[in-house]
Amino acid sequence: MSPFSNPIYHKGLLCFMGKNADLCIHDFEQRTTKTIELPHRSCTSVQRSYLLECNGKLLSVLIGHMGKVLEVYALDQEAITWKELDDLEDNMLFVSAASALSATNSGEKISCLGNKVFLDRFKEKDGVFYSLATRKFHTFWSGYNSDDCCNTKEFINCAWIEPSFKTHTKDELQWW
Repeated sequence: MSPFSNPIYHKGLLCFMGKNADLCIHDFEQRTTKTIELPHRSCTSVQRSYLLECNGKLLSVLIGHMGKVLEVYALDQEAITWKELDDLEDNMLFVSAASALSATNSGEKISCLGNKVFLDRFKEKDGVFYSLATRKFHTFWSGYNSDDCCNTKEFINCAWIEPSFKTHTKDELQWW
């Protein structure tokens, strides 16, 4: 199985998605490798797949051809099975070819940001996101609203970065 997604190190296991959206888990300590198939899904032709961690759970985001289907799954660690998610609650997912990460609103209610998957796609100058509540692709500013992501542009060479707001002392910055 060759990797079809970003690899992720999750709870001591190396995980990645294969071309058929199957999860490959390699346990270095036990020296074992196993494959977990996704349950029946409406996304029969997976164009993109992403792995990320959200609140300690391993999530998978699958996107079909031209975004006609976008599905989010969570791995049940005990049963070693996937469960489709219909609601991310206050969580946001950020996916691109180079990185995938999650964020939450840290207790503050920002209802317009939760339950969304932000993509590496743009409609003109506006970033495109997928809302699990509406099951549609949107932008914040231009009013774009679509069942698929046709007429949007994918930026393949980009990555999401999680900012750090830590301040550094003069001594810590001395290396500069």
